[in-house]
Amino acid sequence: FSAQLGGLLQHLLSMQFHFVRLQSKDKDWEISESMKKEIEQFRRTMPLIQALKNPAMRQRHWTQLKEEVRKPFDETSPEFTLEKIIDLGLDQFSDNVMEISGAASKELSIEDALKEIAAIWEALNLDIGPYKTKGHYRLKGTEEVFQQLDDNQVKLSTMKASRFVKAFESQVDKWERTLSLILEVVEITLTVQRQWMYLENIFVGEDIRKQLPRETEVFDGVNKNWKTIMTRMFEKPNALEATHFSGLLETLNKMNVQLEEIQKSLDMYLETKRQIFPRFYFLSNDDLLEILGQSKNPEAVQPHLKKCFDNIKSLTLRQTPRHKTEANAMISSEGEVVPLSSPLLLEGPVESWLCDVEKAMRATLQDVLRETLSALKKMLKRRDKWTKDWPGQTLITSSQIQWTADVTKALAITRDKGDKKALKLMKRSQVGMLEKFSDAIRTNLTKLERSKIVALVTIEVHARDVLEKLIKSSIKDELGFDWLSQLRLYWDLSIDDCVARQTNTEFRYGYEYLGNSGRLVITPLTDRCYMTLTTALHLHRGGSPKGPAGTGKTETTKDLGKALGFYVIVVNCSEGLDFKSMGRMFSGLSQTGAWGCFDEFNRINIEVLSVVAQQILSILSALARQIDKQTSTFMFEGRDIGLIWSCGVFITMNP
Repeated sequence: FSAQLGGLLQHLLSMQFHFVRLQSKDKDWEISESMKKEIEQFRRTMPLIQALKNPAMRQRHWTQLKEEVRKPFDETSPEFTLEKIIDLGLDQFSDNVMEISGAASKELSIEDALKEIAAIWEALNLDIGPYKTKGHYRLKGTEEVFQQLDDNQVKLSTMKASRFVKAFESQVDKWERTLSLILEVVEITLTVQRQWMYLENIFVGEDIRKQLPRETEVFDGVNKNWKTIMTRMFEKPNALEATHFSGLLETLNKMNVQLEEIQKSLDMYLETKRQIFPRFYFLSNDDLLEILGQSKNPEAVQPHLKKCFDNIKSLTLRQTPRHKTEANAMISSEGEVVPLSSPLLLEGPVESWLCDVEKAMRATLQDVLRETLSALKKMLKRRDKWTKDWPGQTLITSSQIQWTADVTKALAITRDKGDKKALKLMKRSQVGMLEKFSDAIRTNLTKLERSKIVALVTIEVHARDVLEKLIKSSIKDELGFDWLSQLRLYWDLSIDDCVARQTNTEFRYGYEYLGNSGRLVITPLTDRCYMTLTTALHLHRGGSPKGPAGTGKTETTKDLGKALGFYVIVVNCSEGLDFKSMGRMFSGLSQTGAWGCFDEFNRINIEVLSVVAQQILSILSALARQIDKQTSTFMFEGRDIGLIWSCGVFITMNP
C-alpha cells in the first residue's frame, strides 16, 4: 500500500506542475484553476489516508475514531473509499486521526516487544545436568536466564513508564509477576542446591548419621523432595514451565529453612568437638568432618595431622595383639623419627585420642630434652657425634641451655676475679666447636644430619657473636643489660623444666614438636624484635612488627615461637575474612596456648576490624587477670572458654 500511495503522490505532483505551467501561459482558464484547487485539496488528504491505512490500527482505535467524528462507518467495507472519507468529513478531523494513528504505532511497538518476550521464554531452557551417579540432577549455568531476566525486566519497566501502555497494562503486569517468580525460584533453587550439595557429602557418612539422627531424618526428607523437583525440571526444562509448578516456591523456601537448621545443628556438633580438641579450630569444617568421619581409622586421619600440629606429619602405627591401633613414634615432614616415651593406644573418639597425642608429644619432648642435655654434658668435646644421636629440636634447645649455663659461670668468674679471661676462654672454645661443626658438615652426612648441623651452627654463630659483644662491652657480671637482653634458656631444677628468660620476662618452654625445619640467622635487629615481643607478651599485649614487605616480620615472629617451643599459626588476612572466622581462630588460640600471626592485618575490612579489636582485647584482658600463669576460663563471644597463658596475638602490616 505504501508503494501505491507513493506512486499516487508522485502522479499528483506531476499534475500540479503541469497545471502551473498551463496557468503561466494563460491565466484566464477557469478549468486549470479549479483543477489546481482540487489537486491541492487531495494533496492535503494524503497524510490522512496514510494515517487511516496504518497497519498498527486496531479495532479499539477505529472505535475511538467513530466516537470522535460521531458518524458510523465500516472501515472494512469495499465502499470505504476516498470519496466516502471526504463525504464523512474525516478530513475535518485530520489532527484526531493523526493522533490516534501515531498512538497506534507506539502501541504496536509495545505489542511487538511483549510478543518477543513471550517467544524468548517459550524457547529458553534451564541448563540442568546429572549430578554424581545416584539419579540426582543439578542446575548448572544460569547466566543466560539471569541475562534475559535483567533485559526483559528493564523492557517492562520502560513500557510501564510509557503513556501508551494502557491497552497492555494487564499483560505487562502479568509478565512482571511471571519474571519475578522465575527469578525467585531460580535464586532459591541455587541456594538450596548449594546447601544440599554440601550437606549431601556429609550425610553420606554413617558416623555423622549416628551422631545426628534427628538432622539425618530431616535431611533425608529434603533429599527426597529435592530429587523429585530436580527430576521434574530435567524432564521439563523450559524456564517458564519448570518454575511455575504449583507450590514450588513455598516448597523450596521450606527446604531452605530446614537445611539452614541442619547446618546450625552441624555447626554446634562441630563446636563440641572443637572444645574437646581446640586445635580443630584451625581446620575448615570440611577437613574436620573428614577427620570425624574416619574416627575409627587412625590411618585415614594421618594426612590431617600436619594441619593440627606444627610438624607431626604422621605417626608410626602398629596393631596390638588385641587388634587395637598403637602409636609408637612421631615423624616430621623432613623424615625425622622421634619415638614416644611410651606407646599410645589410639581408641575412642578421634578428638580424644588426638588430645592424648598432644600430651604424649609434650611429655616425650620433655623427656628427650632432659636426656639430650644429660648426654651433652658427657660429650662436650665430641659434639659432632652427639648431634647424630638426638632430634634437631632438642639439640638446639639443650645446646642453648648449656651455653647459657657456661656464660653465666664465666660471668660469675669475671665478677669474682675482675678480668675477661673466662669469657675469652669460652669464646675460644665456641670458635673451636664451630670449626668442628664446619669439618663435620664436609663429611658424608645424610640430608637429615646435615640440616640438623646447619640449624645448630646458625644458633651457635649467634652465640659466638654475643660472647664477642660481652667482651667488647666489658660486662662485669651476669646482671649486665647486654647479657640480660639476650634470649636465654635454662633448665630450672626447682620445677625440673626448661624456661626461657629475656630481660625481666620468663616463659616455660612449649614442647611443640617442630621437627628439623631450620632456623633464621639472628641479627642485632632480630634480638631487638625478640626483646620487644617477649616484653609485649609479659605485659599481656600483642606484638606488631613493622617494616616494608619481605623484610622478615612474620618469619621473625615464627622463629621466636620456635625458640620457645610454641605452635605458631600464620593467617593471611584478606577482605573476605569476617568476624566469625576470626572469632573461631581466636577461640582456638586461647584454648591451645598457640600464637597467631595475622599477616597483612590492614587488609581486613574496617567494619570487621572494629569487632576483631574487641575480640583481641577480651583475650588480652583475660590474660592480664590470670594468676601465676594457671589455665583459667573467660567469656568469649557469649561462651565460657579455656585460656592457656602462652597464647599470643601478633599482627604484621605492609605500609
